[in-house]
Amino acid sequence: SPRDSVFDGYRGGAPLAAEAARGMILFAGKAHCVQCHAGPDFSDGLFHSVGHTREDPVDPGRYAVIPLEETFRAFKTPSLRDAAWTPPYFHDGSQSDLRAVVDFYDRGGDEEEGRDALIKPLMLSEGEKLDLLAFLDTLTSSPAPVLAPVLPPDEEPAPGGDAVSGLIAAVSRASERDEAGGKSFSVVGGAGIVGAAFL
Repeated sequence: SPRDSVFDGYRGGAPLAAEAARGMILFAGKAHCVQCHAGPDFSDGLFHSVGHTREDPVDPGRYAVIPLEETFRAFKTPSLRDAAWTPPYFHDGSQSDLRAVVDFYDRGGDEEEGRDALIKPLMLSEGEKLDLLAFLDTLTSSPAPVLAPVLPPDEEPAPGGDAVSGLIAAVSRASERDEAGGKSFSVVGGAGIVGAAFL
């Protein structure tokens, strides 16, 4: 379905609120977000080490697949589309909300070793952080409607109660008929046998 975020409306000619417009300028400029969060999905699709505090044990990130020095603790850039719907953030969920994420990047991450050269302190003011958050909020679309599945109508219960009880009764009747006809067929354990078939 077509995206209906405020940002997409802006692309179609609708105005942005002043704080969101200032945030968009920061996003593409001083905050350097667009260096990694580019394109229609706001992701370059690449892997970066952003200076995240090391876990214990350490998650090697992309290194687990491609063991190179530059891939150690590098993780794929997520889309910022509908980011407001998906807390917590980062690969380990260590950032509880988008404000925490903005603060993390403003200080240039928490660890320098192996950090991508793109990640540097931003020195954003409080007002600039709020403007940036206002812009990120414009990337949120309305939640897609979830339609309840249409279930088939309930079947008439088999004689003897529910479906399992009816099956047990039917098998028992068949056993009795075969015994009467001299055939060696019997139900052993009744409900136990039928129950085992559903495990």
